[in-house]
Amino acid sequence: MMRILQTILATALALLAVPAVAAPAMWEVSDTDSKVVLFGSFHILPENTAWRTPLFDAALAQSKLVYFETDIGPLGMIALTIKMVGLAFQQRPSWVSELTPDQLQLLTEAIKPIGMSLEEADLFPPWVTTLRLSMSPAIDPQGGGDGAPAKPAYGDGVDSALQWELPKERKAYLETSTQQYDVLAAGSIPEQID
Repeated sequence: MMRILQTILATALALLAVPAVAAPAMWEVSDTDSKVVLFGSFHILPENTAWRTPLFDAALAQSKLVYFETDIGPLGMIALTIKMVGLAFQQRPSWVSELTPDQLQLLTEAIKPIGMSLEEADLFPPWVTTLRLSMSPAIDPQGGGDGAPAKPAYGDGVDSALQWELPKERKAYLETSTQQYDVLAAGSIPEQID
C-alpha cells in the first residue's frame, strides 16, 4: 500500500512539472523493479467516446493487476444491489416531510428532469436521491417524449467497461462497493438533507 501511495504522490508531483499531451492521457511511473501506468477514468462517458488507443490496449495487456476506485463490475453491482434492496424495505420516517417549503420546491425541480417523483425519493434516504441527481448529467432530460421517463444519454465509462471485460484475478480495488455505500450512508438524515 505504501508503494502505491508513493507512486501516486510521485506521479502527482511529476504532473506539476511536465505538461502532458496525450489523447487520452496516460502516465507511466517506474523504478528498477516495477512499473505503474496511470489512466484517468470516468464512470460514464458520452456514447461512442473513443477512449481506447493501441497504446492503452498494450499497457492493459501487459498489466498483471488493474486497480479501480471501487468494484462496479458484476460482483460489485450484485453486492450493491443487495444492500439497496435491503435499504428499500427498511422502515424509516419520511424525510421529504421534514423539508422546508423552499427545500421541497428545490427538490421537486431537481428531480423532475430525471423522472423521479417525491414519493420515489422518499423511499430511500436523502443520499440516494443525491447520488441519482449527481448522475443527472448522464440522463437525457427530454426523455422519450410524450411524458416518457428520462433515458440514459451516456454509456459506460472506462472503469465500467473494463471491470466487465477483465477476469477477477486481474482486478483490485482501493475500496469495496460496500465501503463506498457505508461512507455515503453514514450521515444523519438532517446532514443528508443539508
